[in-house]
Amino acid sequence: MPDKVLELVGVIDFDLCAPGARLWDLAYTAYRYVPLMPGPEVEAAVGEKSPFTPTVALARVKMLLKAYGADTDITPAALVSATIDRLHAIAAWTETHVRQHGVVELDQHPAMYRAHASWLRGWRNDFT
Repeated sequence: MPDKVLELVGVIDFDLCAPGARLWDLAYTAYRYVPLMPGPEVEAAVGEKSPFTPTVALARVKMLLKAYGADTDITPAALVSATIDRLHAIAAWTETHVRQHGVVELDQHPAMYRAHASWLRGWRNDFT
């Protein structure tokens, strides 16, 4: 039996792996693991949905930032704003990838990313 507990210390999404600012990385982490996307309150959500309401998502954002480090100066509002920007960048990258490489499985993803960014923009002021 091992004498220490193994913990998750990092996750890498190799599709979008590149050097970048920590806020940019946290934005995508929050998008996927909080997750920062429409939840059960949005019946007509495009693509993936969160199982959580925005109130629970805000609590999870705060937990993510606290777990990331007490010395971080990143606020929930800044993280949400960065996530909106990141989603638009991912949508543009995905469109180019589909066009250049013919990956039709990703064809609907840009619309989903933009719809999620639009939803987040509506909730941004609540994430303070």
